[in-house]
Amino acid sequence: MKKVIIILFLAIISINSYGEGLYEASPFAYTKDSVSSFFTKKRLTVANKYLYVIYFAPSDCPRCEGLITPFVNFLINGKHCTMDDIVMIVDYANADVAKKYITDNNFNVKNVIIDNSERFFNYFYNNTNHLQVPYFYKFNEDFDLLRFNAFLGIELSQKLAKEIAEDSTIVPVTDLVLSDVKQEEDSSVINDQAYDALSFVKDIVLEQSE
Repeated sequence: MKKVIIILFLAIISINSYGEGLYEASPFAYTKDSVSSFFTKKRLTVANKYLYVIYFAPSDCPRCEGLITPFVNFLINGKHCTMDDIVMIVDYANADVAKKYITDNNFNVKNVIIDNSERFFNYFYNNTNHLQVPYFYKFNEDFDLLRFNAFLGIELSQKLAKEIAEDSTIVPVTDLVLSDVKQEEDSSVINDQAYDALSFVKDIVLEQSE
């Protein structure tokens, strides 16, 4: 029985490690300005030194999505950042459906961008062809990438939130040459100063990007 428990424990550790190492992202050498523009065009700036970004496609990994709200709570409750510092990017072609999904799942975030073309995904080198699970990015004031994590296999804790908050090491740019980044398409930003997930439909302000 003891052997069985040990084997199961090791299997769980292996699965978590595999999930954490399966997805990778690094900046291209020439897309930093595009990343900056992606946010600043929508009047989203780095309010308090760092910008924390959660990027996902609805329903691609429901069990991973279940970690998003606890993760945000760890960041906020640990006083590592404020809601002004957190942006959720939702990858979905239909903005109305995406907004309803956010409402129905009670994602308690203040700033939401609807990305209808995987535009943000293509600003980075990824070892997968498309967005498969929720991703987390941390940027500094110059929009250098400081941290990337996939939510698959991540072990959430206040310790991890503190580690992420204190990480200021810039992720090196990839040596690969950027050959094809999708052309920018219309995207929507949700940015309401009094955002409340429970009153999303009534209070939200939807602004079309230029």
